[in-house]
Amino acid sequence: MKNNTYFAFGLNSLIDTINNNRKIIKILITKERYNDLIKKIPKKIPVEIKEKSKIDKMNMHKFNTQGICTILEKKKKITLKEYLSNHVSKLSTIVMLNNISDQRNIGSIIRVATALNSEAVIINKKYFNETNSLMIKASSGTFNSIQIIEVGNDHNSIQLLKDHNFWVYALDGQAMQDVKKVKWAEKSVIVVGSEGDGIQKIIKDASDEVIKINISKNVESLNVTSALSICLFQKKTAQE
Repeated sequence: MKNNTYFAFGLNSLIDTINNNRKIIKILITKERYNDLIKKIPKKIPVEIKEKSKIDKMNMHKFNTQGICTILEKKKKITLKEYLSNHVSKLSTIVMLNNISDQRNIGSIIRVATALNSEAVIINKKYFNETNSLMIKASSGTFNSIQIIEVGNDHNSIQLLKDHNFWVYALDGQAMQDVKKVKWAEKSVIVVGSEGDGIQKIIKDASDEVIKINISKNVESLNVTSALSICLFQKKTAQE
């Protein structure tokens, strides 16, 4: 496989790439699956019929491939500065990941951010690998539906976002302010941290507000994807 290509497995990934006009090098697919999907696959895309066992062997993470492997060309990357200069709408929500390395969590966050109308997800480049099939699988067919921006320094990125009139909210279980009482800015960044260590202090200190979700005393914490879902839903409904 060439350095500028990678594999994405499963039906959701295939439909996602087709719907978002990604450059597909080839589709490897079982005969049964191809017969089911023949009307959804553009004729210009090369297709190779393969046995499911051979497709499964290509998947190092061993989850169910559903008999489909899409060979893709890597996305063209965009810097945060380029994005802020050319792609931001008046009412904009960006999700920023701080210190999150688990690929399933990253994929799930991408899915939630897409579902609840975020425009972009910012991820530190040391934790992000667009070719990771676990992350793509966890995004459940949304990986190509949202802008993903890799950055080298989270703190510097927050300063750049502020320079472009974004208000930064850090989601932290120890905060004083309840998410239900937040007055959301039109241009908002919601920062979430890892389930173990949370958001780094330097990032919380750089944020405009630190907010929390009030939960039952019988529960220590929510996982990061659930917490983000609640936060994004609160913002979405407040601004409708």
